[in-house]
Amino acid sequence: MSQKRLEWEQALGVKSIIEKVRVFRHFTKLEAQRMVKLCTYKNFGANEQIYRVGEPSKEMLILLSGKLNVLNNEGTILGEILPGTTTGEMGVITGKPRSASILAEEKSAGFVISKSDLDTFLLDDKVRLKVFENMVDLFCERLAEANLQMEAYAKRSRAI
Repeated sequence: MSQKRLEWEQALGVKSIIEKVRVFRHFTKLEAQRMVKLCTYKNFGANEQIYRVGEPSKEMLILLSGKLNVLNNEGTILGEILPGTTTGEMGVITGKPRSASILAEEKSAGFVISKSDLDTFLLDDKVRLKVFENMVDLFCERLAEANLQMEAYAKRSRAI
């Protein structure tokens, strides 16, 4: 098999993954192909620190395999990230520092997209609108989940 053919097949695989990522939902084939070119494959070892709370948000990650934990400042696990989901997108989009630490629970791998590459990609008005609409949906969902967690915590606190 030629090198060009192999690269094309790998790009198609990446494109199919990107199309499933919520932040990049509703991309056209051309937009997904452009996004593929921004991705860099990266491996992470078990217990490897990927992002640390408070650090500048210089990249986001699309997890392909493995499992990541989301931790607060004290090291308490707040949630987990499974394959097919992103992490770091909030900070990359808003320019704010990391709001949580991310630690690989097990050997993991994913595609990394730098903030500068994403910013350039978002200069396209149609792409930016799609990404921002997807982000609003995602943030609203996360806020609703956080509200449910707070309600459960409040109920447990009252029962004590």
